[in-house]
Amino acid sequence: MNRSKKQQQVMSAVPMQWLGINTVVLTPQERLERLRQEYLCKPDQVWMNGRGKRYMRDQLAATLKAEDEYFDRNLPLAVEGNQHWDDFIDNCVIYAVLCSVLDDKPLVLLHPSCWERTIKKCGNRRVRSDRPTLIKGVASIL
Repeated sequence: MNRSKKQQQVMSAVPMQWLGINTVVLTPQERLERLRQEYLCKPDQVWMNGRGKRYMRDQLAATLKAEDEYFDRNLPLAVEGNQHWDDFIDNCVIYAVLCSVLDDKPLVLLHPSCWERTIKKCGNRRVRSDRPTLIKGVASIL
């Protein structure tokens, strides 16, 4: 991705603690919106070989909680560029959006002013070097 486009990209921080996972995920806001639309618009039978979104959520919950414990024990591996970590982070985004849609609750976003403090609470796991963007009109936690 070219540098100027990356700088213009709106980033959102999704704290995973409300789902029992000890990390904060920084992801493009556009990705959150695209996933939300997919989960809202596509029929249940297209997910997990016809088992549906609830089954997918249950599978992600079990997998991500185990992965979270793994990274708690192996903090040096929780770095961008480690494929295992990158997959974990990607799945966290999917899980958070899916839970939001299935539970009909807003997706929790972290206010940019709380970024550094929250990262330290998560055991200083390495996340993208970007920072979240304050999006006018979008509620976030402080």
